[in-house]
Amino acid sequence: MDLQQIPFETDCTSNTITIEWQGQRGQFNNYIVKYRDKDSKDVFAVVRISESKIQISNLRNETLYEIKIFVEDPNGDESLSFKTEVRTTASIASKLLKTASKICDDPVIYRLCPIKITNLPEGIQICEFFSDVNNKDERTLLLLGASGSGKSTLVDAIINYVTDVSFADNFRFKITDEISQGEEDIVCYKIRSQNGYKVGFNLNIIDVPGFESRYDESIYQKLLALFQSVRYISAACLVVPSFCRLTEEHRRIFSNILSIFGNDIDYVIPLITFDDGGEMMALNSLKEANVPCMGHNCFRFNNSQLLKGIENKEFWIRRQHTLFNLFDKSTVFNQINQCQMEITTQVLKSRIKLNQSLDEAKLQIQHIERRQHLLREYDLKNSQQQHKVDRNVEAGNICINCYECKKTCVFNCSLVVRLFWYFVVFFEEIWSFVCCICSCFRCCSRVCRCPCKRSNCCYIKCLQRCLGCTCSCSLYHHYKEYGRYSKNNRNTLQNDHDIEYQTECEIPNNDEKLQMEEEKQILMNELILIDDSISRHWKCIKTTALLVEIPEEFEIMKKIQEKLENLLKT
Repeated sequence: MDLQQIPFETDCTSNTITIEWQGQRGQFNNYIVKYRDKDSKDVFAVVRISESKIQISNLRNETLYEIKIFVEDPNGDESLSFKTEVRTTASIASKLLKTASKICDDPVIYRLCPIKITNLPEGIQICEFFSDVNNKDERTLLLLGASGSGKSTLVDAIINYVTDVSFADNFRFKITDEISQGEEDIVCYKIRSQNGYKVGFNLNIIDVPGFESRYDESIYQKLLALFQSVRYISAACLVVPSFCRLTEEHRRIFSNILSIFGNDIDYVIPLITFDDGGEMMALNSLKEANVPCMGHNCFRFNNSQLLKGIENKEFWIRRQHTLFNLFDKSTVFNQINQCQMEITTQVLKSRIKLNQSLDEAKLQIQHIERRQHLLREYDLKNSQQQHKVDRNVEAGNICINCYECKKTCVFNCSLVVRLFWYFVVFFEEIWSFVCCICSCFRCCSRVCRCPCKRSNCCYIKCLQRCLGCTCSCSLYHHYKEYGRYSKNNRNTLQNDHDIEYQTECEIPNNDEKLQMEEEKQILMNELILIDDSISRHWKCIKTTALLVEIPEEFEIMKKIQEKLENLLKT
């Protein structure tokens, strides 16, 4: 068959060639398509198809390709049907190379330079790429995730897709800049649509710094400032590594991310990174953490080799297909109504004010408890001083104190009583000695045995009653001392010194005490107002937020309310 008699049509873009020809009559197995870069010495790539149409993709732009179509008969023999040569067109990516700056030679990486960079004082950087010549529709993609989840690499993957970079091209684009962009900055990439782009609208990509398990007010403040310039978002995306297992830390991170949204956003779109095509533990983790997302709208990426020059072609094709589904008009990205972010902005304000009020309440409670402590110490110091005065008054009186019963048996002894006390002590010593050596007095010794139960310790009840002692202890345990017995007399000396040292400068007199009580009452009134503010912001969050309860905030609120109740009681 003459090759020129087979009618066929060709169509091409910068990285694809489409060929359609008249089908072969008769019996045959398949068509075999072989193609290669005509100027290269590479072997032919081979594709087997059953239909008389093929689209060859992932080609290099502005390159002449040699294409041969074979027919395979039932015996497996091949016969050439026709051949042709087609040159791909110039891509928008090749045009952008003229203004891009090379940052790496192996692999070849170019950085697209923004035409305008705006650094807002709140820690927000807005990078605008290309001029808005077509004034087309706009879509905004909000990327949220933990540190190391792959958000920045995903941004570079999106720009390579949008600018129509092919797998066969020997270069890649990059728009993220770790040097000029701070790690804590929110970066908004405004990519204006151009002829030849793979998306038909202006695209804004907002890369938010990585969330941590703890509350970070700076991110809330930056997002609040950002939403003043970016009035709406098309899709809120949660970037999660495929291997993510739900730990307590990840649960807190998810909670902190969801806490920024109002109920004007029904769900977030999961973007799964580091995906190798196997099981995704990330979806199970999101489900266990009660993250509102739609599992069938999950988009899977593997961008780990994008800028390393060794990427697997299968991963590249899969990513192109995923991004096509994400930005296609029939998918969720274009079906979501543009969210005006008014309720989300209100939730952000309430979250910020709530956490500020919680911090103020904790500080206020510390001030109140400090003053309560000083007032208690001042009262204790006064009572100790009064106790010392009372003891000094009694210090001149001679007393008989029992250290077994721990009391004063005879107060202010006269000279006669003291002399008689010596006589009774002497007689009890003799009686105890007799009880020890004489068995006939054992029964009597049991009656007069001292409570300490020592064999040589006895007391004579009638003689001690004459002294005025009412206890049942031997005079062996009695001591003649100045002043009454005091259990804490020696133990509290150091405490008295400490109290005097601590309160001497803080509350030197009663006037200072009254002033401190007034300050305490003022602080209590302020704390009550702060508590009302906490309740007001919490009520706003409960009615407008996508995620109502943040465990950390809830626990702090509960503790503050308990503290306030205890302070009001005292």
